[in-house]
Amino acid sequence: LTLEQFLACYQNLLLTCGLALPSEDVQSEVFRLIDRDSNGVVDLMELVCGLSLLCAGSDDEKISAVFGAFDTNGDGFISKEEMFTFFASVFRVGLTPQTLAMMNSMGTTVHTAEELASETVLE
Repeated sequence: LTLEQFLACYQNLLLTCGLALPSEDVQSEVFRLIDRDSNGVVDLMELVCGLSLLCAGSDDEKISAVFGAFDTNGDGFISKEEMFTFFASVFRVGLTPQTLAMMNSMGTTVHTAEELASETVLE
């Protein structure tokens, strides 16, 4: 979803739920929060991770929804490729420059969410 597409969906969702729209700055900030690779597009994995962090529901419901989104072939298992996609998406959401700096100060030489995901899957 581009910024414009995301905002249209976001506004529609809020209005449908009877919620007031936040300012345009806040709406754009929500988009930037979810667009973790800052490419100007929210992909499916970013959307799933972002929504699972922002939405209500039990932990089991969130885990089930995320599992279903990342089990792309629907076989009930997460392959290494699917696990990489999952970790990369999660790390894009939570891996801040400060976290990277802290990890690197502890001897980890990771520069991107994808590098961290690759190392995590190998472990």
